[in-house]
Amino acid sequence: MTPAWAHPRLPDLRVIERPGWLQVVKPSIKIGGLNEVIYSSIAEQTAAGAIDEAIATYRDLGLKFRWNAGPGSAPGNAATKIARGFAPSVLAG
Repeated sequence: MTPAWAHPRLPDLRVIERPGWLQVVKPSIKIGGLNEVIYSSIAEQTAAGAIDEAIATYRDLGLKFRWNAGPGSAPGNAATKIARGFAPSVLAG
């Protein structure tokens, strides 16, 4: 199940949604919290390509972004695959 999301509806808002994937791209907002991969549960064999494509989307637009790789992310090592070149952020509950 893909999580629900609530983001400002801007003219340049792009939502990339498919089974196991929810990504938001807002070129007019440069900060990371509003540009993000909200959910990614993808097959191991397609993970590297999907991760590279998502990273390139933001970098090509010069955007800071975040990637939620919490429980429910797949493949099981998704956080390790995504972490290439990123600083992890952990929220304590």
